[in-house]
Amino acid sequence: MKNIFISFFIFFCMILGIIFSLNALDRIYGNLDNLNSKLEQSIEKEDWESANLLVNEISDEWHENCNKLYIFLNHNEIDNINSELSKLTQYIKYNNKEESMASLYVVKFFFQHTLDLEKISYQNIF
Repeated sequence: MKNIFISFFIFFCMILGIIFSLNALDRIYGNLDNLNSKLEQSIEKEDWESANLLVNEISDEWHENCNKLYIFLNHNEIDNINSELSKLTQYIKYNNKEESMASLYVVKFFFQHTLDLEKISYQNIF
């Protein structure tokens, strides 16, 4: 009987961990998505000064939350985002609109892809 309670307790802790990680991921990616939208508008207007400030803000926020995300995300996904953010920073620094937009869309794709991988769905369970 004691083993059943321990098993249920561990299961309950796992469910709470999943809920916590999904909420944290949604909050972090929600903030980053807002910044990405502002960055996209700045790049389209070719306002490179504000684009540079925004990409630095995105990079700072990403690196601030990155250590938390390593706990429950696939490291390859995080490494892909880190790599693409580094490219995006350099494209914006040298005022390359086409490459900046392409890199920004790759970052957005990786964010959405990571969110989709972590959400509870039939595809992720089976």
